[in-house]
Amino acid sequence: MSELLTLRSFRAGLVFALLVGAALCSDRLYGIHGVESALVLGAVLPPWAAVIGVHVLDRSRRDRTQLPATELLWRTLAAGWLTLAVPTAMLALNALRVRNFAPVQGALFIVLGPFAATTLASTWGLVVAGFTRWIGFATALALLGPITSIGLGLACFYATPAIFVYGHFFGYFPGTLYDEALQLPAPL
Repeated sequence: MSELLTLRSFRAGLVFALLVGAALCSDRLYGIHGVESALVLGAVLPPWAAVIGVHVLDRSRRDRTQLPATELLWRTLAAGWLTLAVPTAMLALNALRVRNFAPVQGALFIVLGPFAATTLASTWGLVVAGFTRWIGFATALALLGPITSIGLGLACFYATPAIFVYGHFFGYFPGTLYDEALQLPAPL
């Protein structure tokens, strides 16, 4: 954990996650675990997780430590998960103030959306960094994965008659946010 705190991108990601959590908690619709907050967290946190994944490998290279691949992966995943844990915990605390009618379903949306997306993005960043030693190029490529996924999802949402969209790097958007009977789809 102390190695992660030395990464500027990880510290910046935690601050960004704190700001996102505070912004979500300021609204009654987005301030609890649910499809709305999962969509926002899935859209804004995976790019940070990908960049952190790049910087974990870069730090290991600069320190000239020969860490096993599993150790690098666990550090990368831990950084991504901790970045997601900050706003998720804030939403859980805010649920004491704002009534949540489906807390288990809301938590499942967080797990199946932003948690999976952050895990994938963290791993993506680490893998991309493994292919090049140029930190700027690796960071740009790592960002390209989640941002392209979000862009393709928006393009499909606009161009097709479907009212939902799913992307590996951001999660699931059901289309109608205010639907009271909103359920997790079986394929998700």
